[in-house]
Amino acid sequence: MARVMFVDDDVDTLEMFKKCVELFGHQAVLAHNPEEALQYAQVQDLDVVFVDLYLCEASGLELVGDLRKICKTARTPVYVLSAGSEYEVEGKLEPAGANAFLQKPVRLQSLLNTISLSLSQPTSVMALGGVH
Repeated sequence: MARVMFVDDDVDTLEMFKKCVELFGHQAVLAHNPEEALQYAQVQDLDVVFVDLYLCEASGLELVGDLRKICKTARTPVYVLSAGSEYEVEGKLEPAGANAFLQKPVRLQSLLNTISLSLSQPTSVMALGGVH
């Protein structure tokens, strides 16, 4: 079982992700904004984090950078999600500290594969589009 944090300003999206991962025995931690995400990251042991690229208060890439500054999440796999193209973030994922990009809508099997991969491999930044 993994503890998975999802960061998105859309409540329906968060609930959908929660239901999906909980069906397969994982625990979902939901953050509605960057401040909540950073608070959770300081006290929760997280196995993997999914961050929406476009948040109301900040860029998802900025949040990834902030998560990398927290001891508990410095090496936690972090994936950026967006309904846009991966070309929007080309060359920006690795400098921000993100592991990979996943395009929304994310297929359930892709989400589960990403979680499994994150649990089974040492933390490293994957190539752009490395997980779909």
